Amino acid sequence: DWSSDVCSSDLMKNQPLYDFHRLEAIGQGNKAFEKKMIQLFIDQVPPLLEELKAACAKRDFHTIHAKAHTLKPTLHNFSIDILSEQVRELESIALTQTSTDRIDQLMQAISEVIGKVLTKLKASS
Repeated sequence: DWSSDVCSSDLMKNQPLYDFHRLEAIGQGNKAFEKKMIQLFIDQVPPLLEELKAACAKRDFHTIHAKAHTLKPTLHNFSIDILSEQVRELESIALTQTSTDRIDQLMQAISEVIGKVLTKLKASS
């Protein structure tokens, strides 16, 4: 099953990249709904990720917080749970404006995982 593939980095060891169990529960088995949600992920997450990256590069804490907050439910619905801590930490850093040295590291991890999810979703849709 392609949705349970694992990646090689330490962050992703022995954990599925994503799965559809929450999406299936939300859609109550409606395959058209699931397909639409997958397409929305493919269409909407890349620009959101680019906005988040740009905000991180500029240390625009307000935008970092807003974009990270927007990303959370999407990651949850696709069970991309391996990023939940990173996104929460990024959100927290944006609120407190401390540990700013971690921003680039967190953004790289988030970007890497989402990139792999996008690749797999595009290949399967």
